Amino acid sequence: MRALGLALLIAGLPALTAAADEPPKGWVTFRSLPGRFALLAPTDKPKVAIEQTDTGVGKVDLPTATWELGEAGSELLLIASYGDVLPKAVQKPDARQREEQARRIIDGARDGMTGNGKGKLISEKRLAVGTYPGLDLVIEPLFGANGPKPGTYLMRVKLLLVGERLYQVMLLGTKAQVESKEALAFLASFRLI
Repeated sequence: MRALGLALLIAGLPALTAAADEPPKGWVTFRSLPGRFALLAPTDKPKVAIEQTDTGVGKVDLPTATWELGEAGSELLLIASYGDVLPKAVQKPDARQREEQARRIIDGARDGMTGNGKGKLISEKRLAVGTYPGLDLVIEPLFGANGPKPGTYLMRVKLLLVGERLYQVMLLGTKAQVESKEALAFLASFRLI
């Protein structure tokens, strides 16, 4: 799963997209108090890990929650993560500079997922939740010679920068899986708390 690169989340705001009509049967609300976000998930006990990445201004811890749906080897991965990517000491005081800095951070997260042969950017849409900037991405992950053939999997990613915190909500699976009711409910339910 290293091919996923940085997985950064979206926290404590209203949902990023319209909520699904009805949550998938048996799903619960998962709350990350340290992450200050909540979303619908298959269980309230995801696999949790802390990855570390270098942002250019220092190493950043990325707490990541992952759920797997389906059978081993063909599962849909649901991923939510966040990281404080910008120390307050290097935040720009001027509004225009902050906007430029936010764009560079978000674009850098996208480039981290697609650069060096990690993935092919299929689509990109800028988004905003209130005054917080973000991106909605569709990426074809490239696993290399020993991985699945190109075009087998897609990754759908929502990024949101809230102050110094970058949130990421991701889906990784086949095209049918990332467009399923469950996948869309997961993406649509993300909110800041």
